[in-house]
Amino acid sequence: MWIFNTVKFRIIEKFILNFWYIKIKQEGLHIKYKNNSKTLIIPKHKEISRWTINNIFKIISFHNWLEKENIEQSFLEYYKKQ
Repeated sequence: MWIFNTVKFRIIEKFILNFWYIKIKQEGLHIKYKNNSKTLIIPKHKEISRWTINNIFKIISFHNWLEKENIEQSFLEYYKKQ
């Protein structure tokens, strides 16, 4: 169950960098991250909507062969520590 409508970009970015993604470049309001040969592009807005976060977690789960629910749970734990 998702409890947020929006999350700040900085929190999402720090969480993504914990999943071994490296920031490659920024084009306008989109930032490109890379994990081995996999690419993840995220919009750089002050706050990111839950729909966009859901898609980000789907992509991370696909890249890392993990369940999306596990990534959501990891994010909630990470968010509580912030």
